[in-house]
Amino acid sequence: MRAATWYHCSVKPISRSSGRTAIAAAAYRAGTRMHDDQLDKTYDYTRRRGVLASFIVAPSQAPEWASNLERLWNEAQAKDNRVNSRLAREVELALPNSLDATKREALARDFALHLVDRYGVAVSVALHEPSRHGDDRNYHAHILFSTRRMDENGFTEKTRELDDRRAGPLEVEHLREFVAGLINAYLEEAGIDERVDHRSFADRGINQEPTTHMGVEATAMERRGEPSELGDRNRDVLAHNQQIEALVNELAAIDAELSAEMEGQPSAGREIESGRSEALLKAEEEHTTSGKGSQTEAHLDTEAYSIFNSPAVRDYERSIREEGEIREYGVGSGAWYDRTVALFENIYYRTMAAISRARESVERFVSRYIFQARDIDEPDKDG
Repeated sequence: MRAATWYHCSVKPISRSSGRTAIAAAAYRAGTRMHDDQLDKTYDYTRRRGVLASFIVAPSQAPEWASNLERLWNEAQAKDNRVNSRLAREVELALPNSLDATKREALARDFALHLVDRYGVAVSVALHEPSRHGDDRNYHAHILFSTRRMDENGFTEKTRELDDRRAGPLEVEHLREFVAGLINAYLEEAGIDERVDHRSFADRGINQEPTTHMGVEATAMERRGEPSELGDRNRDVLAHNQQIEALVNELAAIDAELSAEMEGQPSAGREIESGRSEALLKAEEEHTTSGKGSQTEAHLDTEAYSIFNSPAVRDYERSIREEGEIREYGVGSGAWYDRTVALFENIYYRTMAAISRARESVERFVSRYIFQARDIDEPDKDG
């Protein structure tokens, strides 16, 4: 199964304190013309390109005017008049370019329905195609939802789930996880061998760097063909990530190939299943059968055939030193994995560091003791 790297889902507020309005945001994203009743200002974005579809999802008991985009967001703004009021929240969601337009729209609608069911809010959705000067896979949705619940009379109390300092981040994580599962369900249904993961690269143990949000100014420069500092940085990050992804895919292919080749040799799995090497098992068996040898001799036999001195482990250590790659030992269902070289190396180097520190402590103690002993046994002649 191929891991997708394009997944993106962010949640951010639209607030008066930042000089923004829900009317302007909704009009721009839908590529339409809307009038702000409070500011007595009209926003006309009908010439905007790239809007594939737009629609509204609201609770079943919502009034009829909730299906009108301009009325919906004017009513939302009228409820929140403070200078620092949050007028709406926006989810920016990347959509799979491997799905067709109908499936992408259905996916966005399903996510909007989840927002309605979970918070009782009204939601407006705008689907955008990739920019002419950007990544041609970047199909995405802008999903605005109200900060107040809605019933048959219109907007009511505020939703506080996402405002809470403790619960808010958990809610955002829920939304990211839910929509990742939704995307994967659509991909699976379409028979597409690709899956997304809502977790960060760090949480997944992937050594990739995130790109930086470009912003309006840098994006405009890039569209004019003028390189920007943020654009250059993102291009460097993407090149680095592509190298990392190629290496990860190559290692995964090698790992799968080794597993497939070794599955036909189940007898060798005994070594790992028992936690002992074949050589050690044989030595223990011979020692038990013969009844010979003192306790010291038995200890020496065990040391000589320790699993850490076995050819397999020595080969493993050598491969780490020479190649630094993930390796597999054992076969079939009995195979064991050291999935990261870092774990093996950390154990080794931490142990060596601990031994070194202990040795230094002993040497300091001994040198101090010898110095003090000399002071006692050989007093100054002047004394």
